[in-house]
Amino acid sequence: MNLKIVVTGALLVVIGGLILFFPNVLTPPTQVYDHTYLLRVAPGNYSSVQVTVEPQQTLLGTIASGPDTVDFFLMNHGNFTAWTTRGSPPSQVYPQSKFGILNYTFTVAGSGSSVDYVIVLSSRSSNGTTNALVNLVLDNGAGNLESLYAPLGFIIAGVAIAALGATRKGEPEPEPPKAEEKPTGLLGLLSGIGSTAPTPTCRYCGAEIQEGAAFCPSCHKSLG
Repeated sequence: MNLKIVVTGALLVVIGGLILFFPNVLTPPTQVYDHTYLLRVAPGNYSSVQVTVEPQQTLLGTIASGPDTVDFFLMNHGNFTAWTTRGSPPSQVYPQSKFGILNYTFTVAGSGSSVDYVIVLSSRSSNGTTNALVNLVLDNGAGNLESLYAPLGFIIAGVAIAALGATRKGEPEPEPPKAEEKPTGLLGLLSGIGSTAPTPTCRYCGAEIQEGAAFCPSCHKSLG
């Protein structure tokens, strides 16, 4: 197993997991729209507000009504037009819709294309007009399919690299330098003889002299 490759793959998996499960921590969303509307809903009538959500955006809506409750319907512009033209109850609404709300929060994630949403509030009260504050916030953040590509890519690459490292052998450790073997026996004796320092000789007559002698014992000439 190659530990360095395995650790690299594990780090990529961790990074991908952080981006996938905590996208707002690593890549904080950018707020592009924040507006509050005051809608007055007459008895037996409705009020509406429209907002466009792009694929990379997330819509966060908050509704507070009073003194009575209102019915909340979330639909796209096409269904809203058909509903108002026919004058029949809304038949195609999103699951965030809810009856009889006083305080309500909902979230809409961007889809594959730009969508014009209509927030519709209707009143069944007979006690007069109901006021509703609708706050809409649009964030450029995670919430669509494209936001999953990067973290999933990190995770897949990390798993592949870690698997590759687990199947590869680690780098071999360098062998310690071998001690120089000294020759033994006759070979050692001969090499020892060959490695002894040569006997000094007289440069005039060639006779052997002692190391450091001042005069040659044979020709008696000065060696200084």
